[in-house]
Amino acid sequence: MSKQIETLAKARLVRSNAKRRAVESIAYLQERNKTVTFVAISQIAKVSRAYLYVNFKDEYQKCVMKVRVAKRVIDGVKVPDRSYDGFKAIEAALKNKINRLQTELGEANTSPRE
Repeated sequence: MSKQIETLAKARLVRSNAKRRAVESIAYLQERNKTVTFVAISQIAKVSRAYLYVNFKDEYQKCVMKVRVAKRVIDGVKVPDRSYDGFKAIEAALKNKINRLQTELGEANTSPRE
């Protein structure tokens, strides 16, 4: 009987360590503004994606929603803040700058010269 208890205790320790590594992986990715995905978490934590789906689906969805609602104002326009759509923030900033420069150029061309 003690052999069974010992085996169960080892299995519990393995699961506990895997969960801890997964949570640490999520924090690691968030701190570095990296995209939090099941693939990234599983690679860092060295656990299967199936394990993450079963044990961390709710936490993952919270991370995803937090990223999706995070916005930043760039030149007066709200854009996603470092998310899966991170390129959209850069694109919006560049478009805003182009529009501002075109406006300034138009104003410079129409202003009377001395």
